[in-house]
Amino acid sequence: MLTKIIQAFRQKSNLQILAIVFFLFILIDTVAWFTIRPYAKKSPCAICGRINTKPVKTLYQYRFEVVPYVKEIQVWYCEKHVRTAPEIVTKLPATKDTVASRFRISVITGLITLVSLLFIIILLEMNFYWLFLHAGLISTTFIIFGVTSNITMTIFLLSTVAVAVLIFYFWYRRYNRV
Repeated sequence: MLTKIIQAFRQKSNLQILAIVFFLFILIDTVAWFTIRPYAKKSPCAICGRINTKPVKTLYQYRFEVVPYVKEIQVWYCEKHVRTAPEIVTKLPATKDTVASRFRISVITGLITLVSLLFIIILLEMNFYWLFLHAGLISTTFIIFGVTSNITMTIFLLSTVAVAVLIFYFWYRRYNRV
């Protein structure tokens, strides 16, 4: 395995592609950071996790006996969900959930996805051009779903394993046809 890694990094073209993909990863994350920076200390939407949120005063029902116990709190909703925000909630979003913390999670899982993709490419001795799949996945997910949305977080967490497994599957199918 170590010899495969050494052989992969001895090729100048592989190092160039890896440098370009890593640069794209940093560039995409930097642009995403500057996009979400004004909202970094805010809470994301309680429903979808998007960044452009407003606080809505609502009642939190924290105990239900003969008479329900409620207190007034603020829950953050995006423009899409603020119109359908419930008047009484029984479950609160996490208090430490901020846009900045979600962004950190997306950067870390994006990096783990890049490393797992690099590992499977080296293991299967494939072309390093497959690494551009990573930049496409991250940028497409950020553009379509938003940087901190729940769908983005789910895609990044699943892609840490799923991208490598899918590439292995297609490689295996191609290998068996020959």
